[in-house]
Amino acid sequence: MNWRLGKATGSEIKDLVTLKGDGVKAGVYRKAAESLIGSAALMEEEMTSEQIMQRGHDLEPDAIRRFEKETGKKVKRGLVGWEREDDSRMAVSPDGVIGKTQAVEVKCFLSPKHTEALFTRNIPKNTAGYEEQMIQYFVVNDKLKTLYYVFYHPDFPTPLDFFYLTFTRKELKKEIEKVAKAEREAVAKVREVVNTLSLYSPDELSKMKAVHEQLLEGVNTTSV
Repeated sequence: MNWRLGKATGSEIKDLVTLKGDGVKAGVYRKAAESLIGSAALMEEEMTSEQIMQRGHDLEPDAIRRFEKETGKKVKRGLVGWEREDDSRMAVSPDGVIGKTQAVEVKCFLSPKHTEALFTRNIPKNTAGYEEQMIQYFVVNDKLKTLYYVFYHPDFPTPLDFFYLTFTRKELKKEIEKVAKAEREAVAKVREVVNTLSLYSPDELSKMKAVHEQLLEGVNTTSV
C-alpha cells in the first residue's frame, strides 16, 4: 500500500491548507477518499477525461438499480430528452423517469467529489454547472414535482457507496423562476443571432460590420 495514502505530506499540503478564508480545499476530500477506499482513489488520477465520462455512463444503470432497490420505485430509462412545450430550445435529458411527476439524475463522481457529497449532503461545489442542471429539470417540465439526485461510487463500502438527495419544485420555486427567466433571455438572443445570420449574405454582413465600426469611430471621436 502507498505510504502517502490519506496523509498530509509536504508536497501536497498546498492542496489541503488555506491561509485565507475558511473554505475546505478540494485536497481535504481527496485525502479523505484515500483513507476510505485506499489505492482505488489513486488509480482514478490516471484516468483520461474520456475514461471518466465512459465510467459515469457505465455505472449509471447500476446506480439506478440500486435506487430502485432502496426506494421500491420503478425507474424508466432510455428517454431521448424533454423539451418545453412552448420552446423546444429549452431541454434536458433525464437519466430516469418515475411516472409523470418524478425524475432521477445520476452522478457517479470520482472519489473526492463523492466524498464531498457524502460529507456535505449536497451537490459538490465547482462541478460544471450541476446545480443549474438540477434546476433545469423543473424549468423544462412544468409537471415535475420531485427530482431524486443519486450519487454512486462502487469502490466505497456500504452504505457510503450510495445515497440520494431529494429536490422539490416547492422548495426551489424562486431558483426555478430565476433560472427560467435568464434562460428565456439567453434563448431569445440565440434566436436573434441565428435569424440575423440567416437573413443576410456574407457580403451583406461584411458591409454591416463596416458600418458598425464607422459608427463606433464616430462615437469615439465625438467623446474625445
